[in-house]
Amino acid sequence: TVKFPDSPEAIKQTCPDLAKVKDDEAQVSELMKVVVANYGTYYECKAKLDAWLEWHKKQKEIFDSISK
Repeated sequence: TVKFPDSPEAIKQTCPDLAKVKDDEAQVSELMKVVVANYGTYYECKAKLDAWLEWHKKQKEIFDSISK
C-alpha cells in the first residue's frame, strides 16, 4: 500500500497572530512599525501556504495517476 507523504513541519504550524498597536503607542511612527511587521508576517505565511498548496496539488495528481 502506498502511503501519501506527511506534510512538512513548516506547514503543520499555524500562522502567528498579527501584532496589535498598544493604546499607549498610538503614535503614527509606532503604528507604521506594527503595520510593516504585520505585512511581513502575512506575506511570509502566505508564501508558505501557497507553496504547500501547489506541492499538495502536484503530489495528489501524481498519486492519483499511479493509483489508477
